[in-house]
Amino acid sequence: MKTLQKNLRKTLTRDEFIEKFYNKSKSSGSRTVLLAVLKKFDSFCTEVYGQDSESLIVELRGDLSDALYNFLQDFVNYMENKELNPKTIASYFSTLRTFLRSQGIKISSDDIKDLIRLPEIIQELREPLTKDQLKLLLDYSKPDRKALYLTLLSSGMRIGEALSLRKKDFDLASKTIQITIPGRFTKTKQTRQTYISSEAKEAVLRILEEKQDDDLVFGKSENLIMAKLSEERTFDNLRKRCGLTEKYSDSNRHKVNIHSMRAFFHTQASIVHDEQYANAMDGHQGYLMQYYRLSPDKRLELYLELEPSLLIYQHTDYHKSQKALQTKVQELEERNKELMNLKDDLDKIKQKLSISEKYQKD
Repeated sequence: MKTLQKNLRKTLTRDEFIEKFYNKSKSSGSRTVLLAVLKKFDSFCTEVYGQDSESLIVELRGDLSDALYNFLQDFVNYMENKELNPKTIASYFSTLRTFLRSQGIKISSDDIKDLIRLPEIIQELREPLTKDQLKLLLDYSKPDRKALYLTLLSSGMRIGEALSLRKKDFDLASKTIQITIPGRFTKTKQTRQTYISSEAKEAVLRILEEKQDDDLVFGKSENLIMAKLSEERTFDNLRKRCGLTEKYSDSNRHKVNIHSMRAFFHTQASIVHDEQYANAMDGHQGYLMQYYRLSPDKRLELYLELEPSLLIYQHTDYHKSQKALQTKVQELEERNKELMNLKDDLDKIKQKLSISEKYQKD
């Protein structure tokens, strides 16, 4: 006869938890955050309780009363004293809760709401990148980085996605370059396609000419984490040269950062089309299915309608030419109306002449 099992979940070692956490998201960024949380947790245990984290976890498994929630509040207070911003504290707390659950310590959501005080998150409005700022950044960039930045701001790609691209992912047969981002490098783990502007195309073609099919186009390393860190350092130096070093008051984040280019694309796509289209192009999972129901020709058509808003150097001339064309069209329409009026007058005169000739014959 079968008996009830008391322990359905086995506790995980720290290494097992890290591996499971990474395998679920396949995100190197998430893994980096997890390691930072565990490091902060270890420091907290040593500095506040004078014990290592493993010993304290064993104690907490045996006591699920107020001691657990006092311990968790102490961790929140510790992070506040270390001047972590409220959003980071909330993120670290959530990650620690997941880790403690893997250690056999269950924490009630209702109890967290009732017993844990998290700092209030007050977020300053995010400022969009202007085309003048983008032009400044591009003007101070080396040709290969300029090609990367033009690609980011005209495609909606994440920096990690762009650094993973190889020459074979670029389709040059279309009216503009179409890029296929392999699913293993996207956040949703779904392969998706996007396009780049004519400005980006011109810069990228120079790089592609010197590459083999399996060569990385933008990435400097096969190690994606190292490649992203390298790009962050490069962009930080660029930002300093351009004098764009201002930060938000509610965090340590710069107002101008490498991720702002993706945000620029999203804003332009939302204005020209709508939020749904922008989210699909950004690679947000809930919008991709409907977007890919459109035919390839329709998807390209939508992008070509958006492209003028993504141009940095040509946009002034483009809008001037558009305005000139609109003026010309209006002039031609007015002349056409005048001609139509003259035609009507001519028809009336012909009709009167015809009637007059008829009476003369009679």
